[in-house]
Amino acid sequence: MPGVVCQLSMWIYNSKNFGGDFMSTKLIWSPEKLKDSDQYKKLIKFINHETNYTENDLVIKNKSYLLCAIRQFAHAMSYEIVPNYVFLGNFWNRNHGTIMHSVKIISGLDGIKTNDPIINGLNDLVSKYRKVQTALRFEETEAYNLRPNLPNQ
Repeated sequence: MPGVVCQLSMWIYNSKNFGGDFMSTKLIWSPEKLKDSDQYKKLIKFINHETNYTENDLVIKNKSYLLCAIRQFAHAMSYEIVPNYVFLGNFWNRNHGTIMHSVKIISGLDGIKTNDPIINGLNDLVSKYRKVQTALRFEETEAYNLRPNLPNQ
């Protein structure tokens, strides 16, 4: 019975937010459509500009602390574009639980200051991306010229 309730609530969520049935997120988004969306292109351009990591760096299985933090940022921000853990897990070549964890970690930072320079840099990155996200022209924002204090690897 719990599985039926979960499916029903997901169907209601999708019906309200996407105007479709239970499988509507699969019909609306495809990996090609996400890669072609302006929001995704802005996100990747922002990450590349701020951290010098490319889209391919975010997909590979490298487990350096800094790259994992940047990857979590990419997962959480792409969740705001497509709120579907399973789809994003497949898109980023990760388990959907990894995407859920990334969203939880990034949303939990919310201005926390610590002794860890990477966490402080992630906070700066998130707040700067929020400013840039609302701008119509990416390069014209004042936040684009302010680099976060991420330590070099």
